[in-house]
Amino acid sequence: IEVRSAPVDVQATEPATILVVDDIASNRALARETLEDAGHRVIEAINGAEALTLFEQTIPDCVVLDIRMPGLSGVDVCKRMHDLPGGAEVPILFLTALRDLDTFDQALQAGGFDFLTKPVSPAELLVRVRAALFLRKTSIERSGLVELMRQQRDHLMRAVLMNERLASFLVHDLKGPVAGLQLAADMIRRDAQSSDKSREIAGRMHAQAGELLRMILGLLDLSKG
Repeated sequence: IEVRSAPVDVQATEPATILVVDDIASNRALARETLEDAGHRVIEAINGAEALTLFEQTIPDCVVLDIRMPGLSGVDVCKRMHDLPGGAEVPILFLTALRDLDTFDQALQAGGFDFLTKPVSPAELLVRVRAALFLRKTSIERSGLVELMRQQRDHLMRAVLMNERLASFLVHDLKGPVAGLQLAADMIRRDAQSSDKSREIAGRMHAQAGELLRMILGLLDLSKG
């Protein structure tokens, strides 16, 4: 049996109340402007304690939460929000400058709905918030499908972060030996006692090592792109 579903139109999401939590005023201002321009109501908190108070008072439709803040971290705030009445149904989108696998896993374990890396563009923030609101609205009718979509997205994000970590390790481990090879080739070329043949071979070694180094750095750029 082939099951076909209609495409998701995140643009059709109704206006909602969004709680933005960040200790940096410029980040909050950007989020407020972006979300209010889309017709949403935005409330702000500068730390975890204030966020929990506002959360209890309003029960927002969505939370945009910074991970690294003075006092309570975003991970701790997320866990406490989910323990509050009605909190388990509210999607929490983590914002972080730490694009690494460990931070991503912590966000998932805390119950985070999505994971955005700073600096986030206004367009991406709006799309992610709209998607979270849409999925929250439809999860009551199609909870199994929504959970499957979340799992597939999280697995993909985790694979991307693992690839970036592997590339970083490879570059770190290979740059040193290659640089050492170039240095050795330079020493042979500059040694007055080296024969012309030795200098010729050392020149080739230096050129090959340089090409290998460019490939390694290209691998790092590719993983970040």
